[in-house]
Amino acid sequence: MGRIGVDVANGGDGATLNHPADWSQSGRQVTLRGIQKQTSDNTATWLAEQILGLDPANNPDEEWVPITSATVPELNGYFRVLSAQATLPQGSLGAGTAIVQWQVVAERARIASAPTVQVPTIHAGLTNSVSVTTGSNPQLLLALPSGYGSTWGETGTAGTRAGENGTSDIFYANVAIPSNAQVTLNSYLPPANYYTAAAYVDRSGFGQAVGRADGVPSDGWRISNGLIRLQSFSGATFTVSWWNGSAWTTASSFTLSVISSWSGSATTGATLTYRSVQILRNAPDECVIRLTASAAYATGPYPVTVDVSVRRGDKLARIYVSGATSSATFGFTSTTLCTAITGGLRSTSLVNTRYVTLTSDKHTSTSTANGTLTASAPSGGKVMFAVGSGTATTGSPDGASQVALQGFVIYGSTQLVVVG
Repeated sequence: MGRIGVDVANGGDGATLNHPADWSQSGRQVTLRGIQKQTSDNTATWLAEQILGLDPANNPDEEWVPITSATVPELNGYFRVLSAQATLPQGSLGAGTAIVQWQVVAERARIASAPTVQVPTIHAGLTNSVSVTTGSNPQLLLALPSGYGSTWGETGTAGTRAGENGTSDIFYANVAIPSNAQVTLNSYLPPANYYTAAAYVDRSGFGQAVGRADGVPSDGWRISNGLIRLQSFSGATFTVSWWNGSAWTTASSFTLSVISSWSGSATTGATLTYRSVQILRNAPDECVIRLTASAAYATGPYPVTVDVSVRRGDKLARIYVSGATSSATFGFTSTTLCTAITGGLRSTSLVNTRYVTLTSDKHTSTSTANGTLTASAPSGGKVMFAVGSGTATTGSPDGASQVALQGFVIYGSTQLVVVG
C-alpha cells in the first residue's frame, strides 16, 4: 500500500506487509483490514505510523497510491486513500505481542491498473551572483522508472541512471537563464513499479517514511533518491554517500556554519546544532526535509532553517539555508584539497570513488585547500548550497563539472496519476 511493503528492486525497503485479514468492496470503494505481528515495540510503532501516513491528512503529496497483492492480483491498481487507521491494542507494547491492527479505506481508480503517470514540470535557471549561466549545460529535467515507454514534451536527450532502488529514464536539455519552460513526461506505469528509482525519506533500521512526519535528527532520518543519500546528526554535520553501482560509498562528512547579522562582535561562524526534522514533501519525484537549527552566540541563540531537497534521477542534493545570517559556510569537515570550477569547487582527487562537487548561488569566497564555500546571505534571506558527485571530472551529463552546474536550475513539479 503506497510505499509500505514495496520490494527493494521496485523502490522500497523490502519490509514485509502481510495480506489483509479481510477486505470488502462497495462500488469502487475498498476496505482493507489487517493484523500484523512485528518483532519489537519500535517496529510495531513504526508500522502504525506508516499506515497513518497513508491518510490524506498526513499525505497531501500523493492523491493516488498503488496497492498490489501477490495473492489477490485482482486488487492491484491505483487508489485514492479516503482514511487510514492503526491501533496498538492492549498488551501490544512493553514486551508484549507487538501486534498492529489497521484499516485502510480507499477508492479504486476507474482505470486502476494502467493509467497514465505524468510529471508536469516548470523549470528555470536560478538567478545567482556567481555568473553561472546554464544555456550550454545539460540540465536534468525529468525522470521516471525505466522501461515503460516514457514520452517527453520538450526537445532534449534521453538517458538512464541506475541507483540503489532501480533504474530511471532521465531527460535532459540545455536550459538558459532566464527560462520558465514547461515539460511533461508521460508513462504507462504498472502499480508495482510506481516507486522505482523514487526519492524517499527513511529512518536507518526502520524503513521508508509514508506521508509527512517529524522527529529529531538523532533518530537516524535520511533523505535519498538511490543515487545520493544525506543524513544529519543531532550535532553539526551532514554525512553524504553515493551509490557506486552495487553499494553505498563510505560517507563523507560536511559542516554548515553561519554568522549572525545581529550578533554584535561575532566574527567567526557558529556551527549549527540541528534540533528537529520535518518532512515537508514526500513524493516520488522529490522529497524535502527541513532541519530546524539554532546557532549560539554570546548574545543568545537564533533560529536557522535548513531545507534539503533531492529529486528522482539527480546526482546532487540542494541545501537551502534561511535565517538571520549575514553569511554561511559549507564544506568538507576534514581538510580536502579542491579545484575551482564554474559555480564552486570540485575535489581534486577521488573521495570515496567520486569527484565531489560543492556549489552555491551566492558564494563570495572559496577555499581550495580546505574544500569550503562561504556565501553571502542577507539578514532573513536564503542561500543555496548543492553537493553532488561524478565518476569523472567532466562529461555530459554525469561528469562532476556538469553535475555541479545542474544545481543552478530550479523546478516546480508534481507526479500525477491520470485515471480518466
